[in-house]
Amino acid sequence: VARQQGADQAQSALIRAIEARRIELLVQTLDEVRDIEFSDSRYVDEATALLEELQAADTALREAVEARDPGPLQEALRLSEEVKLPDISAEADLLRMLEGVLLGLREAPGIDPLVRALKAGYDARLPKHILSDFE
Repeated sequence: VARQQGADQAQSALIRAIEARRIELLVQTLDEVRDIEFSDSRYVDEATALLEELQAADTALREAVEARDPGPLQEALRLSEEVKLPDISAEADLLRMLEGVLLGLREAPGIDPLVRALKAGYDARLPKHILSDFE
């Protein structure tokens, strides 16, 4: 009976971790239930698959943020939203800022505005391959 109660509690913990969609919580919960024998491994399998999806999206998002290229960042955000990765508002804000700087570069109506837009691009750390198109 105690063994079944432990499995039931572990299953409840897995369900909560799946619903929270947080990488750290999934890792912790999967580690905690690793040695428990479940009659149905559905939640362990679901949590493991979800963890892999979230980690892949998180890695792509972190790499895109580091690269500061609006195109890949937009794609990484799309993937993150698709898998419902939580807490991506700062990355979405970064994309909007980078797109705004890029728009300023594209629409600069003369040399002085272009110089200011290029400075903004360098300050925003846009990739060199983007900035070189406007130099």
